[in-house]
Amino acid sequence: MKYNKTGGPYWIGVRKLSGTWMVPMLNNATAARYGYHPFGYQPAVYTNWRSSQPDGCCGRNVTCVLANLKNGFGQWDDAFCDRVRTSPAGVVCQRYAYQPV
Repeated sequence: MKYNKTGGPYWIGVRKLSGTWMVPMLNNATAARYGYHPFGYQPAVYTNWRSSQPDGCCGRNVTCVLANLKNGFGQWDDAFCDRVRTSPAGVVCQRYAYQPV
């Protein structure tokens, strides 16, 4: 993942579901039939947590992950999901070659 010292935080799609950090999954056959929508989650194999994270801070629906929140090096912080929807956070999306832009 490339870091961006001047950019703000962005949501990377990782969510905490039933106590486990999960990433959206989408296989090629499903994507071909239905487009861009994720249809499930799988446990995160790779992580890039910032030191002391995840900390569950602030107790408000802390089930989303933002990269680039504090230090600009693309490291991860757990955050309440309301922040993802209300702050100017960007998002990371996966697109298959056959999907239009």
